[in-house]
Amino acid sequence: MERRPVVIIGGGPAGAATALFLHARDPGLAREVLVLEKGRHPRPKVCAGGLIPHTLDCLRELGVPLAVPNVVVHHAAVDVPGRRVTYTDGELCVATSSTIRW
Repeated sequence: MERRPVVIIGGGPAGAATALFLHARDPGLAREVLVLEKGRHPRPKVCAGGLIPHTLDCLRELGVPLAVPNVVVHHAAVDVPGRRVTYTDGELCVATSSTIRW
């Protein structure tokens, strides 16, 4: 049986951020970290590739640049039963290349 000092379950945003944090904190320990993910990447996401400002702050803190084509989204609308919800106040998110229709 293989033994590791740290096993991270899930390679999504939280698991990947945890692995990056451990690498920045202790590169030697990072080599011993195992990340387990049941899905395959890339995969469809509910957010469709949009990154909210807090996520961008976290990426900067982890030293991960946003190095893919992207645009800032300032306005959005969602139709729900009986009404339309709109957002037009500030920076909603950054849409990455997976959501941009060129």
